[in-house]
Amino acid sequence: MFITPENPLEFINNSTIFLDYADFAHANELVFLYNRVRNEFFAEIKQESFPGTIHDFDAKSLQQLEGLLSEKLEGYLGKLALGRIEKA
Repeated sequence: MFITPENPLEFINNSTIFLDYADFAHANELVFLYNRVRNEFFAEIKQESFPGTIHDFDAKSLQQLEGLLSEKLEGYLGKLALGRIEKA
């Protein structure tokens, strides 16, 4: 992880990247963002460098995001490593 909650990165469209899981060897990435205008959390992926939209981590509160991360993150990263994520 290069981007962490302690070191967020301002991004486009009023969003802030606050967490980034990157697998440089396979060009896969799972990025978590917060949008200040919409007041919501969301995630985006790259599989083999191709960007994709996902809705598996959409949340309106930090508490809701924490639940989704606890429930889904480990399995999701495993699927991403295998190229088995279905994009929206």
